[in-house]
Amino acid sequence: MVRAETNSRSNTILILGDHNHHGLEGALADLGFTPVVWSSALHSLDKLRSQPIHAVVIDRDVAHADVLEFILNVRDINAHIPIVVVAHRKQDQTDEAMRQQSQVIYIQASSQDPQLCETLSQLLVPEKN
Repeated sequence: MVRAETNSRSNTILILGDHNHHGLEGALADLGFTPVVWSSALHSLDKLRSQPIHAVVIDRDVAHADVLEFILNVRDINAHIPIVVVAHRKQDQTDEAMRQQSQVIYIQASSQDPQLCETLSQLLVPEKN
């Protein structure tokens, strides 16, 4: 499994998703992160520019944005921040394009999946030496 290089100075995880779906938010809070949920790609990008963010998580199933365009905009702001895309089902050719982006990790799981917390932990929590 590929581990993300993370910003250890921040424990804030920016979630592009929906405030009504609490699965990702709860899983990240259980790991000790401070999840911040935005449904707007523009607001998310503004937060990324103005605040230290550990990683970006995109709930593909409920995001109200062009996810690939959002990822490219995130890369323009920060080329190294890890991006995790969570999708319950494969959607289209865009998924493959997202997987080919640097530092993008694609997880095919529901945001309500009990294994999601463990997977996010393996990807985002820094290893202790």
